[in-house]
Amino acid sequence: MTDPYDPRPRRNAEKVNALNNECLAIMRSMEGINEGHLFEALRIATSVVSLLHSNGRRTVSVLDQIEKQSDELMFMSVGDPHHSNNLLASPHLVTLRMKNDENGFSCHYEPKCNLVIEGRLPAFSVPFEFWWSRELIFSQSDPDNTRTGMTREEFCRVLRDQVGGSHFDSELTNQSFIKYSEHGFQAISTSQDGTTHSQHIPHVAEMSMFSIGYEVINSVARMQDYGVLPYGVDEDDRLLFNPLRPYPVPTEGELQNE
Repeated sequence: MTDPYDPRPRRNAEKVNALNNECLAIMRSMEGINEGHLFEALRIATSVVSLLHSNGRRTVSVLDQIEKQSDELMFMSVGDPHHSNNLLASPHLVTLRMKNDENGFSCHYEPKCNLVIEGRLPAFSVPFEFWWSRELIFSQSDPDNTRTGMTREEFCRVLRDQVGGSHFDSELTNQSFIKYSEHGFQAISTSQDGTTHSQHIPHVAEMSMFSIGYEVINSVARMQDYGVLPYGVDEDDRLLFNPLRPYPVPTEGELQNE
């Protein structure tokens, strides 16, 4: 007699469906953000963490559960390098739009991936571990050249675990997230009469999450196309891969913000 509490290993079809469904969920949430539903950033974070975050035996990401034809996973990065002489807090996955006209001074953030889509900015391929756990998406250099910031892993987990993706905690405990999302970014302008205006720029978290969603769905699609990740299964639940072919390796210059 089968023990009803015995665990059943996941079938390959379930794993591939999870991969494709999470990517589809990210795309739908990105469409929601484009329609003005900024809360969809929390759903993107939840899907990204499900796809990518592993922590020991109990938490294994969808990507780690899937058999791969290459150990070197490459992810798209639309971020720009951190500059050690920049003492201001800098967000690397967004671009700032400013306007100063008869209606006054205004500014807002847009996802930097929009510039990639428009062909105005290059995107780089970097190793997954660097992209997820080491590349800073918010950063600042202190006067003693100490660099502080947040990685994609830290940022996505805060959105999922504390801000409302899967949990809404009574307190925010990640000081970097508090600093960058709530207090870190101000736009200052000076009018013709010499008056200085300061304005807090909102939604840096939501627009940054949009860029991460874009990076993830394009990285997964590219790795399926290049034969690294499976695109489906056959009738016997065997994984189906495109022919494996090498994709470009990043140059030293592309990793200069490591």
